[in-house]
Amino acid sequence: MALFANKTTEGSLFGSEYQLPEETLVKTEEEKELHIEEDAVVDGIDFNILKVPIEFFEDLTAFINDKDITDIEYNSGNVWTIDIYNNVIRHDELNYGEVQVQKLIERINSSKNSEFNKISKTLETEAVTTTGESIRIKVLHSEYAQDGTELYIRKTPSYARLSTVEILKNKYATPEELSFLINVIKAHGTVLIAGEPGAGKTELGKYLSLFIDKKDHVFVIEDTNEWHIKSLRPNLRNTSVLATKDGENNTRTYADAIKDAVRCNTNWLIFSEIRGDEVVEYFNALATISGGIGTIHSPNVKGIVTKIKNMTSDAIERTRLEDEVYLNEIVGVFIQRDLKDMSRHIEQIGVFYNQHGAKVKGLLFNKSEFLDSTLPSAMLKKFERHGISNPFFAKEVKTACDNLGIVFEETDYITPQDNVVNIQSSSSVSKEIRI
Repeated sequence: MALFANKTTEGSLFGSEYQLPEETLVKTEEEKELHIEEDAVVDGIDFNILKVPIEFFEDLTAFINDKDITDIEYNSGNVWTIDIYNNVIRHDELNYGEVQVQKLIERINSSKNSEFNKISKTLETEAVTTTGESIRIKVLHSEYAQDGTELYIRKTPSYARLSTVEILKNKYATPEELSFLINVIKAHGTVLIAGEPGAGKTELGKYLSLFIDKKDHVFVIEDTNEWHIKSLRPNLRNTSVLATKDGENNTRTYADAIKDAVRCNTNWLIFSEIRGDEVVEYFNALATISGGIGTIHSPNVKGIVTKIKNMTSDAIERTRLEDEVYLNEIVGVFIQRDLKDMSRHIEQIGVFYNQHGAKVKGLLFNKSEFLDSTLPSAMLKKFERHGISNPFFAKEVKTACDNLGIVFEETDYITPQDNVVNIQSSSSVSKEIRI
């Protein structure tokens, strides 16, 4: 049973009727046949992206077309694919080797006027097919990769793979978990999504961004084009920028891009992956930007604070960053992969906040169990301002549950006491649980 929704034509980068312009410049007869166009602009960013027909990838075309496949690799003389269920398959049936890889490299080199040789040992580019597939390509030269040339293709769809129905049907999240996260977004909260590489952090973030208010302005910062906010939310005011840690390849640094976001009347800051000292500017920005979605590598919710502190070597900044996590009442989510069937699910959801001068790491959900409904008073006020009376109930989730035959009813609201609130439900236990 598929966890991810099928792609729809609505909001896709190119419609099914898209045609390449007749005046497209070509450089070789082979390129003329393939209609390669350079310097495409996607989601408002000029990534020097190749715009190619699906046939550009020849023997790998079937894998590019397969919506369930996320990664295609060629290494050690073999072709491998990884799908959304994290199945890793070696394709011995495919007659694909060094000759085919070199042909693909020649096309890329010719189209981008790039160098790939014993001196320039890596080649990296992005491509968009005329069917709307966004693709990131990385090649390692045989002088660098000791077992021969290696090819890595990552598909980054311009649509959200996750859907509310599929999330519930496949037990990716419980109705209460999903409702809470949706309501946090509606209330302009900040969500940091943790998990190991390949856990699907970006996909959850893209799904949650579907619930950003249509009046808001979203600023997306990433080092590769994965979020596709313009295609995901075509009627939303948005800005997408390409940035790198040190500003290489004629880009802005992460820190500078965050400062730009603050000056651009931004309501939402989406940061594809927080990984270094740009975290200082990130939390500075949250003082003026009302909502945020980001991803981070952490083994659990509790580890998010430790990970953030370790992103800077400055002792004073480390202390300040820890304080900022609690001050901003960050919601942490941890995605886990089941080692038996490789399915993904939300393992933990927690909230970091200050309570009577103490720093609280409140674990709300763990392994699908609703542990605690205690929320900080400031967060409750934000929910109230946005018309949310029960943070653990969302109408969108209720509708999906009804369609699936899942019992999910809005529960009674208990008057807050001592600046906290407890909401009783059939799946909740009112008690004090901390990470």
